[in-house]
Formats: sequence, structure tokens, C-alpha cells
Amino acid sequence: PEVLAWCYGRGFSEEVITKYRLFADIGKHGNAANVVFPYIMPGRDEKAFHLKFRDTREKNVWTSKGTRKGLFGWHALEPSARSVLLVEGEPDVLAAATYGFQALGIPNGGGGGRMHEWIENEWDDLVRFDTIFLAIESDGAGMVAMHELAERLGRERCRVVKLPYKDINLC
Repeated sequence: PEVLAWCYGRGFSEEVITKYRLFADIGKHGNAANVVFPYIMPGRDEKAFHLKFRDTREKNVWTSKGTRKGLFGWHALEPSARSVLLVEGEPDVLAAATYGFQALGIPNGGGGGRMHEWIENEWDDLVRFDTIFLAIESDGAGMVAMHELAERLGRERCRVVKLPYKDINLC
């Protein structure tokens, strides 16, 4: 119930919660305050290749150890999608889906350098997109991320989205 309350409080519908296969983690002390975001590739045995956990009471976030870094939300994309919205984090993917957008979440947020090691793991799957919309926070780290992502993913197919608020979840 606590995880559902957190999701509903952010405006996520039951349909979106189910589509992205969120679930609650009991935790070490028997509390179910942790929401789990499974990273799943469709057609590849449908098992999670990475998990991200978030305490719904505080903003503590941690990930599964020794797993492949990649983008969140692949399993929920329409197979025919030729454009995608890249956002920072899983809640922004859910917010984008609530708006009806095809979206994927960057696992480590903004910044540059090693923050984008996931690109190597996702390159072959990203090739299908003609247009990649970057809806990254417009803070300093977000600006670094936008520049680096556009360079690495191809400036000719990247478009920067200017949001009226910090992120799409706040929109």
C-alpha cells in the first residue's frame, strides 16, 4: 500500500504502474516502503537485467550489484516507435508514459563521462530511432548530459526539449 500511495501521489495510473512492472520490496526490516524499477529488454527472456530501488519515505536510491547498466522502460515501448523521449530517471519515464510519450530513462541522471557508460550497452537498440528527444533537467549536470548525449547519439537525430519545470514528473 505504501508503494502504491507513493506512485499515485506522483500521478501514475495503475495502468502505467502495471505496464512498467513496478513492485514493492519488503526490505531488511519488514517494511514495504521501497519501490523497485525493473529494467527489462523485450524478447530477451523478459527477465530484469538490472533493478533500481527507491525508498518511498526518503529519497534513498540504490541498484542491484554486478548487473548491466542500461535504459529503463524498453519493455513498455511500442515496437514500431521510431522516436523516443530520453529522461532522467524512472519516475520521469512513468510521467512521460502518463502523458502518452514513448520514453526511456537514463540510469544515472545528468552529468558526463562515466555517467553514460550505458550507451555502449544500448547502442544497437537505439539505432532504430530516427529522433531522440532529450528532456533532461536544465541544471548544470543536465546541460553537460545533453551536450554529451547529443554528441554520442548523433546531433542530427537529437532534439532538446525545454521543460517549463525542473523535470517531466513535475510537469
